[in-house]
Amino acid sequence: MDNDRRDFLKLTTFGAVGAALANPLKSSSSNGQGLFFTPGANGGAMSNTSDSIRRIRMREVEIQLLDHLGNPLKNKSVEVLQTKHSFLFGDCNPNMNSMYRMGQAAAEKLDVYRKLFSGTLNAVNSTCYWTERPKNNMAKTEAFQGEFKLDGFSDTVDWGIANGLTVKGHPLFWTVPKAVPDWMSKYDYPTKLKFLEVRLRSLVGRFKGNENSKVGKIKNVTFYNISGSCQGTSRIEGFPEKPLENIKFNDIAMTIYSESLPDKRATHGFLAHDVSNLSMYNCDHRWNEEKPEPNWSSAFFFENIQDLRLDKISGKQASDTNHPALLLTNLRNGIVERCYAKPETKTFIQVSGKTTQNLTFRNNYLKNARVELERAENVNTSELNLETAKISNNDKIVYFPHWLCFFVDSKCCSTEF
Repeated sequence: MDNDRRDFLKLTTFGAVGAALANPLKSSSSNGQGLFFTPGANGGAMSNTSDSIRRIRMREVEIQLLDHLGNPLKNKSVEVLQTKHSFLFGDCNPNMNSMYRMGQAAAEKLDVYRKLFSGTLNAVNSTCYWTERPKNNMAKTEAFQGEFKLDGFSDTVDWGIANGLTVKGHPLFWTVPKAVPDWMSKYDYPTKLKFLEVRLRSLVGRFKGNENSKVGKIKNVTFYNISGSCQGTSRIEGFPEKPLENIKFNDIAMTIYSESLPDKRATHGFLAHDVSNLSMYNCDHRWNEEKPEPNWSSAFFFENIQDLRLDKISGKQASDTNHPALLLTNLRNGIVERCYAKPETKTFIQVSGKTTQNLTFRNNYLKNARVELERAENVNTSELNLETAKISNNDKIVYFPHWLCFFVDSKCCSTEF
């Protein structure tokens, strides 16, 4: 069988490795093609794939070749050889994982499987189910409480990295009932969330500090021009050891409604934690006050953020709560500017967290807020640039006599307090 990835793309849509692993000793023939790669099979799917490749993944380009002096080369023969690409082709590895867990790590069959896999694909999913019912031979990391079985998961990660594959966990958490262990049923919902958090941190944390690890990360994501409603908190969440990176929200309007299910989970309107470089521009949050929920609190909650930029953010706290509209906890390097406190705002901004440092507040419209900015006792005032803010701390009001600028219909107005 020809393991060249380009030939693989041209010949099949369902994966060369599927054929190779199904019949590893029968996947080649005298004409050089495996039994599963007969032209015309699959109702023309292979020819359609070839057409799709040319239409979607191929483009015409112009390349100018220069000599060592920077002069264009003329009448020279040039060979172009593709050595790698960024598109990931991969698969789960239940059979290989099962063989390893059954003590067949040195088996020749497993060696054949893995050579075919790594020679054909460039990514692998390391199976790490919490459990997987009905009882079968899929990988289970904690089917019985406290009995952690991560050897198969770790072996796939180590093997994948050693063979130049991009490794991804599959799945860190699957919400279907058959993938949640039976022993979880005896706990209440908050306790279940704690068990889930411990599981996720344990799995992801195994790769902290591994510079050679190719376990994926989420970065460079932009959301823009979105207007909608939801039941529940909108959230983006990373991990302390692997934060989300470079996330942007531009021109967002969201309204939160009461949840229709009896299990009320919503708290804040928008929540973000463990993110590096988060920016939000022109984002508005609203509560549907017809049926407010008792757990509703802040419009925006930011925690453990490195480099935060809030520009033209508008909102207020939920009714019948004393939470701030914007809650900032353990932020490092941030700018909050041109934000708008809506009518009936109690406290617009609250800053807390002993690791908070280097925050600047400027040009915010705070006229509607009863308290513009409140500082918790564990925040050092030297870390806050409060040139346009009023602080409420232990009922002690400190005024900063400065000019406060704000924008109304693109006109700059000013007031002093």
